[in-house]
Order: sequence, then C-alpha cells, then structure tokens
Amino acid sequence: MNYFARFYKYANEEITDPRTKDWLFVSSPSTILFIILLYLFVVRKLGPKFMKNRKPYNVDGVMIVYNILQIFLSSFIVIEIIRSYFVKTKPNLFCDAVNTSTEEIYLYHAFIVQLYFFAKLLELFDTIFFILRKKWNQISTLHVFHHSGMVFVGWVAIKYVPGGHSMLTLALNSFVHIVMYIYYLLLSVNPNLRTSIWWKKHITQLQLTQFFIILFHHLSAFIVNCGYPKTVSFWVLNHIIFIAALFTDFYVRTYI
Repeated sequence: MNYFARFYKYANEEITDPRTKDWLFVSSPSTILFIILLYLFVVRKLGPKFMKNRKPYNVDGVMIVYNILQIFLSSFIVIEIIRSYFVKTKPNLFCDAVNTSTEEIYLYHAFIVQLYFFAKLLELFDTIFFILRKKWNQISTLHVFHHSGMVFVGWVAIKYVPGGHSMLTLALNSFVHIVMYIYYLLLSVNPNLRTSIWWKKHITQLQLTQFFIILFHHLSAFIVNCGYPKTVSFWVLNHIIFIAALFTDFYVRTYI
C-alpha cells in the first residue's frame, strides 16, 4: 500500500504542472475517470435502453449550433497556437520543454491547452447525438475508444504538459476537427448531401496524416533530451500507434 500511495503522490502531485493543478477537473484522476466511465455507461447501456422503444429524435437544429460552436472553438485554438506559440516563442520543433513560469505568454499557452481539453469533453456529445438519432452503425468501437481516449489525452496535456512540445499535436488535431465539423455542418443543414459530398474518405486520410506527423513529432522528443517528459512522449507514441492502426484498418475495409 505504501508503494501505491507514494506512486499516487508522485503522479498526482510531484510531476504535475504546478500552475494548472487546481484548475477545473485537473486536481484528481478520479474526476476524469468518472467522466469517461459515465460516458461509456451512457453509450453502451443507458442510451440504447432509453431509445429502445422510442423513435429517433430530430436534433438537426441543435446539431447545427453544435457544429458551428465546434468549428469556432477549433479555429480559435489553431489560430492562437500559431500566433502565441509558433510565432511569438519560435519553438524547437524537434523537442520543446514546457515552460512552467508564470509569464503571461506561457500561462496563455496553458489556457489554450485547457480549451483543447474542454473541446474533447464537448465532443462526447457527438455520440449522444448518434444515440438520440438511433444511428447505431456510427457508434463503433473505434468511435467510442477514440472519443474517450482523447478526453484522457486532453486531461494529460493540461495536467502534465500544458504547452511546449504538446502544442503542435493540439494544433494538428484541432485543424482536422475544423474540417470534420464543417463536413458535419453541411450534412446537418442538408442530409441529402451525404451521397454527393466526397469529403469523408479524405477526412480519414487527413486523420491518418496527422497521426503519422504526431508520431514522428513525439518520437523526436523521446529521442532528444530537452526536458519534455519522456514518459508523456512514450505514452503518446503508444496511443497514436494503436489508434492509427485502428483507423488504417477502418480505411482499408471501407475504401480499398
């Protein structure tokens, strides 16, 4: 028990970023674990049971507002990472340690990472909309794993590495989501466009491209010693390899 207590203190207090430890949802892993487990319970048990004897709900109006919100949020994250991180701090792309000072610019980087984390939480509503519309074929194992996994990725980023080498990953992922939610917005405005819009295949290709860029980006941080936590890079590498394999399998089975 002493070993686990020491490890918990080390992981939850000693190696975390001191600036963000008291921010919303960050202080304890139990909070994020509860959110992920609640999401899985709703998706796998409560949602299907609730909709079993009900007709699909029309949530087109809500989805239009939701997709527009996601587009603006992701666009803001991308623009601000480019402006405040790449332009102002001119980072080393091979390896860039997180600056944990309380200078305004670095606190702002942490704020952007927090917004990214909130965006991952908000994206869980993608699945809720599928449930309410009874689009069961959309709720694949890949979909559920990816959404719950990205919530955890966002939490790790804000708790341990809110800035530095993480910023390119956040910018790439947010850019992909701009394209995705524009696609979803067009479909929510006119569902008949599903048969004529050819974006879906290329969105999957774009997702795979970002995975491989992130893979090499974090591989360089794992090899180069700059103070960026190698444990984080190692975890990201394993997560990206696994999720890229799932997406590649989906792409091959669906489009080839």
